[in-house]
Amino acid sequence: MTEHVFSELKRYVRFTDDEQRLLRALGPELKLRAGGIADAFYERLRQHEAARRIFASEDQIERQKGQLVEWMLLLVAGPWDEAYAAARFRIGRKHVEIGLPQRYMFGAMALIRDALSELARRVNAADAVRREDTLRALHKILDVELALMLESYAESHVAEVQRSERLEAALDKERLAERTRRAEGLASLGTMAAGLAHEVRNPLNAAKLQLQLLQRKLGRPTGPDLTGAQTAAALVSNELNRLAVLVDEVLQFARPQPLRRSHVDLCETARTIVALAGPEAKLHGVDLRFSCSAVAMADLDDERIKQVLINLVRNAVDACESKGGGNVLLRVETSAEGAVIKVEDDGPGLPDPKAPIFEPFYTTKPNGTGLGLSLVHRIVNDHGGTIGCESRPGRTVFSVTIPTR
Repeated sequence: MTEHVFSELKRYVRFTDDEQRLLRALGPELKLRAGGIADAFYERLRQHEAARRIFASEDQIERQKGQLVEWMLLLVAGPWDEAYAAARFRIGRKHVEIGLPQRYMFGAMALIRDALSELARRVNAADAVRREDTLRALHKILDVELALMLESYAESHVAEVQRSERLEAALDKERLAERTRRAEGLASLGTMAAGLAHEVRNPLNAAKLQLQLLQRKLGRPTGPDLTGAQTAAALVSNELNRLAVLVDEVLQFARPQPLRRSHVDLCETARTIVALAGPEAKLHGVDLRFSCSAVAMADLDDERIKQVLINLVRNAVDACESKGGGNVLLRVETSAEGAVIKVEDDGPGLPDPKAPIFEPFYTTKPNGTGLGLSLVHRIVNDHGGTIGCESRPGRTVFSVTIPTR
């Protein structure tokens, strides 16, 4: 693009070889006077506040003076080829980068034009024809220079506009994503609040009903019904305990604690859970077994992982108990992704394999809070792991993968 524009401009102004030789003849005199021209040029710029503000320091001005001297010497020395055009384009872009208003480009070129025209007159003072030919050549190349710089201004401006548009589009996309995340968060919060209200209302209503029965049994005209009162009080206690468990699970779900990692043998962790839950499972007619096929060491929060395993094992035991007994196998394996913990049962399976089992308050148990698997999912995710479930009648497997590094 740069070379094409430059060649077109040279043809348009008919910048000839003879004119190029006339400009080269100015070189020796310009070398002597270029420094003074540069000093006068920047002294003029200092008189304008808007122009002066773009320079950070005097050192920068001195560097700019040196570049201006090189620019003037190249202007009369050539060669006026593709490399020359590319260098001129860079000068225009540099002015855009430092923030020089475009109006100063015209003023700057006028100052340079006057200074170089005076030099051309001095060099050719004895030959009027040569003097006019040199001035014509000088005006042509300066016009080409100005056109090139303005072209680079335009290209830089277009590029800047395009960058701004891309940035604005990216910001709009990020704002949209943030609004979506916020909306999803509010929707989740609303779902959780509705579920929590429902789960809290059930035990509260039951407790309220039993308290009313308790009052009647204790206030009977014929004497208190102590046995009935004790039964009602026990039911109230059970409902309050259930409410306490619900509140505790909600707090764990809503306010996850930072992980306290340590180097853990997952086989030993799983073996501990089986030893703790085995006797209770046996009381419900469920055989809980353990298998470990390989050593699985990982940096994790042992207590939180135990919480995951307890939830999964209890769910499996409950599923088997619902059909009168069964078998649960907790096994630890390894894979390319890390350690794999599987909890398998031969219960009836999930009523709907596609159900949102990890969503808060979703449960298939009559007295379940629906937060156990949500909490499990949160803990596994905090460890950078994954959890999945495959279920059909007679076989349900929860698989947890924890990175070992």
